[in-house]
This record gives sequence, C-alpha cells and structure tokens, in this order.
Amino acid sequence: MILVSAIEVGSVRSLLPVCTELLNQKFDIIVDKKGFFKEKECNYLDSLFVNLDYDDSSIKSFLISNSVKVLLFSVNINDTFPLKIARIAQSININTIHVLDYWNGYVSRMQLDGGKVFQPTKYLVPDEYAKKEAIVNGVRENDIVITGQPALSDNAEAFLQNNVSSNLGVEIAQNIKNKKTVLFASEPVSLDQGESLEENKNFRGYVEKDALKVLIQSLKGINEEFYVIIVPHPRQNIQELKATWRLLGGDAYGDVLSGIRGRDLLPLVSGVSGMSSTLLYEAWLVGIPVLSIQPGLLIDSLRMMQKKDGVIFIDNYNSSVKVAKKWLGTINNKIKYIFQSDINLHINAPKSVVSEIISVYK
Repeated sequence: MILVSAIEVGSVRSLLPVCTELLNQKFDIIVDKKGFFKEKECNYLDSLFVNLDYDDSSIKSFLISNSVKVLLFSVNINDTFPLKIARIAQSININTIHVLDYWNGYVSRMQLDGGKVFQPTKYLVPDEYAKKEAIVNGVRENDIVITGQPALSDNAEAFLQNNVSSNLGVEIAQNIKNKKTVLFASEPVSLDQGESLEENKNFRGYVEKDALKVLIQSLKGINEEFYVIIVPHPRQNIQELKATWRLLGGDAYGDVLSGIRGRDLLPLVSGVSGMSSTLLYEAWLVGIPVLSIQPGLLIDSLRMMQKKDGVIFIDNYNSSVKVAKKWLGTINNKIKYIFQSDINLHINAPKSVVSEIISVYK
C-alpha cells in the first residue's frame, strides 16, 4: 500500500498526476483527505480517501494495520502534518518519498515542525537547478533525484487546448480582445512570510502590495493599450486583494478575477507578471513574456526565474517602475509561442516519480 499526504495547493497538485499514474499502473494507494485534497478537482480520488487522526499512536497504528510500504508526501510552507507522518513512517522503517513542488525552502520544508532536518528516503526535485540548490541548502545529495514537476506534466497540452474553464464575463472578454492583456499571478506573501524581518525571519523584503504598486505605476500613461487580470492564489483572501487593488488605483487598469486557474488564461494573454508564483514558470515554458516583480528581495531561493532566457526580473525599488514600463513596451499580441526544452522533463514527471517509488517498494 502507498499512502499519499499533502496539504497545500502546490503540494497537492504536484501529487495528483502521480496518483493517476499509480492507479494506471495498478498500485494500491490511499490518500489522506486534508487540505486541498478536499477540493473539487480531487474528487476523482474519492474512493481512495482516508482521514488520519492527528496523534502519533493513531498514525503509527494506521501505517502498520494498512501495511503501508511507501509514504509519498509533499511539504510546503505552513502545514506540518505530512512531515509528522513522514517522521513516524521512517521510525518504523517505511520508505518516504518527498516531492518538491517549487524551487525554494529546500531544507526548511524538512524541519517545518521545528525538529531536526528530516532526510527522506528520496527527495525528488524539478530540475538540475533545484538539485544544486537543495545540496547547497543541506539536503543529502545521494537522496536527491531529478524527476521534473508532475503538476506541470500537462502544461503544454492544457495550453494548446486553450480551454477557458470559466465564464470571463462580457466586459472582461471584450477587454481581452481589444487590448494587450497582462495576467498578474498574486500570492499571499504577507500572510506567509510577514511584513517585516521583526515579524518573520523569512520576510521576503516585499509584500504583494509592493509588487502591485510597481505594476500600476508602470501602467500610467499607457493604460489605453493594456488590460490587467489579477488572479488570486487559492489561499488568498479575495476581498482583501480586491480592496488593495482598488486602493492602489488598479481598477483603472483591470480587474481581480476569481474562480479560474491562471493557467487557463495563458493562451489569451500577451504577458504574465507576478512575484514568484509557479504560474510565471508555466508561462515561460510555453514562450510567454514574463516579468517577476520582487522589489527589495531578501531570499535568494526566490531567484529561480532570474536567469531564465527572456525573463525580466526586478529585485530593487529604485528602477522597478522604469524596468516594468520597458517590459510593457516590448510585449504584443503576436507572440511566437516557442516551448522551452525543459517542458519535456515535466511531461514525463509522473512516470519518473512512480519509477522512484517502485525502486523502494518492498
């Protein structure tokens, strides 16, 4: 039996394609129904869901009674429960496989609970860059395997299908048609990393409001050409984001659009901006111009996009508006969508992860 555990949206989405591949290969799996696994897009796993108790003895008894041989898990930045299961599983000689969903927090994820750094049986990462950074950050090199990011396995297919899964509304659809459209991927930065170093040692050096302010200021004087769609993160308070956008003067340039995944809008936009969201990487993979706005950045692990070909990366305040305005001047509605070669690594990621599971399945 294989037990699957993750809580936050990025982690869950990285494991969903692996669950599908495991089922295709006739493996017996069970999935702890917590966090984002409760959402509608995970309903196809309904018959496989279980609900683990939170106390150590119950978790241990569950693992033994269900003959769990491998724990497939992903830890993110807030919830420690998958890590808790992993520690207990390892204590009774169950192999643990961790899937990294993004290029940051390589070791912090493994001690999110404040304990000693957890070393899983295998630590699976998206690419060579992630492997190098994980080693530098203290993950044991022999345990690291490059598999690609399973959540991106259908990135090219989804883009080419061009299926917008939600009604955009007449006004928004008209604006997209008549103007150069910029998609801004928002994140709950202040919620996750605080608003100062005093408040949180992991403070990024900016919050989402700072990035939005740069974008709005760069649009001044050229707003007739552009329309901005702000896509909230699934954990973000939409009303607060709308209020921030409005107070900064953003309503003159576009709208906050909820109820749709940002990736579904990629075929419709001229450029993608944001901070460090995975959506920026998804856009880059399919050849869309990308602007990462992270003024005052203090965390080097959030620089993954900085050296990608064609990506404009802002990490200081002084020239931020000038750089953003220049980027806006370079994008147009006639994009030549040239897929990056990295996309092939991710297409094969679910099978690659399952291969690593098989290698330790006893």
